[in-house]
Amino acid sequence: MNTCMNLLRAAAAGAAVWGVGCAALAADGPSKMTNQCLTVLANRPWAPTGIVVNPNRFVCVAGSGLWSHGAQGVEAIIPYYGPEGWGRDTTTQYPDEALHIGALVARIGANFPFLVRNQICFIPRTTGELLLSMNDQPGTYGNNSGDLQVQVVTWPVAAMPKRVALAPQKCPVR
Repeated sequence: MNTCMNLLRAAAAGAAVWGVGCAALAADGPSKMTNQCLTVLANRPWAPTGIVVNPNRFVCVAGSGLWSHGAQGVEAIIPYYGPEGWGRDTTTQYPDEALHIGALVARIGANFPFLVRNQICFIPRTTGELLLSMNDQPGTYGNNSGDLQVQVVTWPVAAMPKRVALAPQKCPVR
């Protein structure tokens, strides 16, 4: 628990916070930092995280690992890439054509998806569960493979850090 307490002290001081696989600290109350590591599978759309975000929390999400959206047409390859996605296809059949195919995306409840890629920090404008997914054509997740380790850290807006550098690759593998 000393490492977790050091993370809390670093966050309170506005320092960068590095993921070390601490258990979620949400039990300490809404005024504390929380840190949770999750595995997001490429072949399952919109994985629930159990993390409810709201406008009073500053949220950072980061992903690391390799996954694939399956065979890639004319290139005759099965590309593997990280949370940044393949970035080659644009079609209105995907959850959002402006987002790269295969990229790590998130949404809050039933709201529109947004791009996470390697890392994003934000203040939600609504309350709801944070959902994570690979950006792929609905109904085609069955040919996807791989997974990402994803770290989600939250702070009260009043205590949000000035710099954040998460390290989901240090999350314990599950």
